[in-house]
Amino acid sequence: MSTDDRAAFVAGLRELTEFLEAHPDLPLPRPDLSFSVREGDDADERAEVDRIAEILGAEPEETADGGHYTVARSFGPVTYEAVAITSACMARYRALMTYGDAVEPERAAS
Repeated sequence: MSTDDRAAFVAGLRELTEFLEAHPDLPLPRPDLSFSVREGDDADERAEVDRIAEILGAEPEETADGGHYTVARSFGPVTYEAVAITSACMARYRALMTYGDAVEPERAAS
């Protein structure tokens, strides 16, 4: 992300905060910001999560099956999370999705 893109993102968050404060009747969105690490191989992506963990002052965690490596930090009810998904886990997901159109649910009678 370029410096300009980063500044625009942060400015947008500030605008959203001001808008939400000015409109207390507006429902709040899910307060999670998730960053997917998608550059390099599995080791590179894991190293990036470790780097982000150091900045956040948090400990990274690995899912039980080893497919996701994450770190998160909450700021009140808002959570910033970084996640790296292993290539093996992504391959399993892509294989599963090939069955996505195999079954069509029955449509309700009109």
